[in-house]
Amino acid sequence: MKRFSVILFVAFVACVCSCHRSQNTPNTSNPTSFHGTYLGILPCADCSGIETEIVLHKDNTYVKKTRYLGKGDDQKMEETGTYKWNKSENEIILNGITDEPNKYFVEEGAIVQADMDGERITGELSMYCILRKR
Repeated sequence: MKRFSVILFVAFVACVCSCHRSQNTPNTSNPTSFHGTYLGILPCADCSGIETEIVLHKDNTYVKKTRYLGKGDDQKMEETGTYKWNKSENEIILNGITDEPNKYFVEEGAIVQADMDGERITGELSMYCILRKR
């Protein structure tokens, strides 16, 4: 009976340890939790907004499509590349983008664009920096 209790206790501890995960960290073992298409209109200094679509693929590649609204030319731009996670696995960085923000905070059902310094945007503009998962 004592041997059975020890085995049961070890199995319980192993189960608890393997299931423990921070609530703010995306479950990277379940790729469908964050992979997909994110859409929104981001703020723009000299136009009505930047219509943005970012597709995050399971192979750590991305496609980013943007269109500047109110500029009159209706031209869409497309960038592709790879992305990487930070150590905490709650932020992604789109590699290859250098002249605009390339860091996004991963949240439940959304990614939030950081500022040019990679910091979270606060204040009134923060609510306009969210791309929602489609």
